[in-house]
Amino acid sequence: MDRLLDEARSGSFYPRQPDMFVEAIQYNANTLGHYLPHAFMVMPNHFHLLATPAVSLRKPTKSLKGITVHALSIFICAFPFNNLHPKPDCANKHACKP
Repeated sequence: MDRLLDEARSGSFYPRQPDMFVEAIQYNANTLGHYLPHAFMVMPNHFHLLATPAVSLRKPTKSLKGITVHALSIFICAFPFNNLHPKPDCANKHACKP
C-alpha cells in the first residue's frame, strides 16, 4: 500500500511536503509545550507521533490540524491543479494567507 501511495500522481498526497508537518510537530512541542516528542514519521498520507503529552490531547490535536490545514491551503493556492483537483477560491478571506 505504501508503494502505491508513493507512486500516486493524483489524489491526496500533500504530505510529500514533509517540512510543514515537521514544523507543526516541533512548534507544538518547543513553542507551545503541548508534549515531549520522542519520535515521529511523516508518511505519504499521514504522520505518526510518539510523545508524552503535557496537556489534554485536544490542544495539540487541534493545533496540529490547524497549522497543517493552514500550510496546505497556502501550498494548494501556490500551485495550479488539473481538473480533478481544482484550485480553491484563493480570494477567500481565510484561504491562502500566510
